[in-house]
Amino acid sequence: MSLSLFNPWNMAGRTRWGEGDLMPEFDKQFNNHMGNMWKPVIEVKENDSSLSIKCEIPGVKKEDIHLDISQGLLTLSGEREQEKKEENEKYHSFERTYGRFQRSFTIPDNYNTEDIKANYTDGILNISLPKIEPSKKESKRIMIE
Repeated sequence: MSLSLFNPWNMAGRTRWGEGDLMPEFDKQFNNHMGNMWKPVIEVKENDSSLSIKCEIPGVKKEDIHLDISQGLLTLSGEREQEKKEENEKYHSFERTYGRFQRSFTIPDNYNTEDIKANYTDGILNISLPKIEPSKKESKRIMIE
């Protein structure tokens, strides 16, 4: 599969899927610099007819999720707002993450970006991209002058 996760810190601008994971300390420093950002967990799978991306974003309203595609880059973004703390409440543990999020994926040419489908149920965003037949490129001899 040639899907790649867009990595804005890579000098080339794009890395292969599964390569170039950021070190946790760099993530922490970047998040401190960019404000309260978090990275939703994703699952990407492929079959003979399509590519499927599942993204866990519980607690986010559907209207607060943005999914855009431009020049072969699929970008998911949004924000999960923190619940208001009451004065008389005392937290003993606080592990949930809040704030803005963004994930981007480079979509290969053999997927139909015009027919992307997405649905959001029970905190899971499901994105489906159908495959298309790759265009056949003809061989051509080039004359050298």
